Amino acid sequence: KVYANSNVSFPVTAEGKYLTYQWKKNGVDLAGETNATLKITDANVTLHGGNYSVVVSNDFGSVESNNFKVNFEHRLELNASVAMDMIWCPPGTFTMGSPVGESARSDDETRHEVTISKGFYLSVYEVTQAQYQAVMEGNTDGLSATPSQAVGPNRPVEMVSWSDLQIFINRLNEMEETAGRLQEGESYGLPTEAQWEYACRAG
Repeated sequence: KVYANSNVSFPVTAEGKYLTYQWKKNGVDLAGETNATLKITDANVTLHGGNYSVVVSNDFGSVESNNFKVNFEHRLELNASVAMDMIWCPPGTFTMGSPVGESARSDDETRHEVTISKGFYLSVYEVTQAQYQAVMEGNTDGLSATPSQAVGPNRPVEMVSWSDLQIFINRLNEMEETAGRLQEGESYGLPTEAQWEYACRAG
């Protein structure tokens, strides 16, 4: 798990004399990465996301480690005590819909191939009551920042409408833009049906 824009290190431990190291990403040698520790500075999902391994060698031979995947997360600091973690969903193609004969299948679930051309971040969990309150506190739209009936700060927020969520999203974007944490062209919103199913099928 790696947070965007962070600095991370991946050390390897091996026994033997006169060992050399070669780190790989997606099966390709990483130029200049020949130390026992792989260091990533200012981690970026486009540059650094992928599967990594390291080949350790000496005069007696070489061995390659198992692959490990670098999963990116993005953390929104909503206030001093409340944050929202989001995980990176890379571009890809999947079969959307459900097979004929599946229990409770609807008529609009015909299977078809869908390509997600752009990666996106998705919240690891449903929006909690604490997160909703952190964003909605002080709103001028007359909406309660604590609308839920099953009260608990870490429980999902409920008793909110689609229109309420649009206000939540707009306020979240304003907060992040004011704080200078949104890059040009970036914004938060609800996932599309295709994005949601793509993420769910990824496990």
